[in-house]
Amino acid sequence: MGTTAGPGRRLRRGLGVVGCTLLTMAAAGCAQPEPDEQEVAQAVRGLPGVKGVDASFIGTSLGGAGDQEISVQVASPPDPREVEELVRSLPQTLRRIEHADGYDELVLTTRDLGERAEVSTDPSSLGFGSEPPLPGLATRWAKAVATSPPGGLQVRSRPAPRRVTASVSSHEPVSTALGWALRSGLPELDWTVVEYQTPQAPYVRFSAGRPLVAPMVDEWRAIEATYAGQDGSASIARVVVVEDVEGVRRVRVVVSLPEMGGPLAEAAHGAWVWPIVEAAHDSMPAGHRLDLELGRSERGAQNGGAGDADLVDGGTGSADWEAAYRQRFPDAVPVSVTPG
Repeated sequence: MGTTAGPGRRLRRGLGVVGCTLLTMAAAGCAQPEPDEQEVAQAVRGLPGVKGVDASFIGTSLGGAGDQEISVQVASPPDPREVEELVRSLPQTLRRIEHADGYDELVLTTRDLGERAEVSTDPSSLGFGSEPPLPGLATRWAKAVATSPPGGLQVRSRPAPRRVTASVSSHEPVSTALGWALRSGLPELDWTVVEYQTPQAPYVRFSAGRPLVAPMVDEWRAIEATYAGQDGSASIARVVVVEDVEGVRRVRVVVSLPEMGGPLAEAAHGAWVWPIVEAAHDSMPAGHRLDLELGRSERGAQNGGAGDADLVDGGTGSADWEAAYRQRFPDAVPVSVTPG
């Protein structure tokens, strides 16, 4: 025998259909219009100096941020005149194509964007928004890439307020990369230098927060000497991060001393660790205060496993390490103050 839905059930079902329809319409209305990727790629490939294009576009919609970056491959090394013209003509070309003004980041890259592209070693890139970067920046980027940086040189120009950042990541020591950056023709940019972690060397990052100056090279050589492994042995440091931000030098150090069983006692093991912190402290810019985060993490140990510990962490670390830190660096950022 068949059944017939009652008035209440039919009403609920009807409201559900209407609700789904409205939700679908709302989602469609909120979705970002997407350009014709093939039309974009064809137009951009016609510009001088373009070797390849990745014009994939995923518009923003409810529940998703999408991807609105267009990558344009140029020669390696780039031709300074061609890339300078390209950063002017690329936004104009996109504005002539329906919805192509939705690309929010335009990137010139030396990475191979061909259909059978293999990941090239340390590609460099220059990124900017819908407005071209300051005149001459593309030329200077191209000339810097031509001088063989120790890793991929990434430059980004951001408007309102205009800020230009530069970064280079490599297996070379930070001091070596800094020496190259000073000769790159771009020392006044906002630099970040990274050394990749290896079984012997730590992950190291330095964000200067100000234009690069020559003394930084010797300062970093002094820091590196405090954690360098001897005769090919692994460094005691696994992470060394130094960031200068608004009058504060934030230093994060993670050490690994697997031969030392049990907890690290400051009285017994401080002589291994404090030289790293002291070298970073001694090279601080004038007017800066130290803010240290010091930890131990043994390779192969699970989170929370034996040997892992926060030694100095805003007053919540190990009591003996926290006390020694405050005694050694009385002018450090107080425990009650959280740097911005």
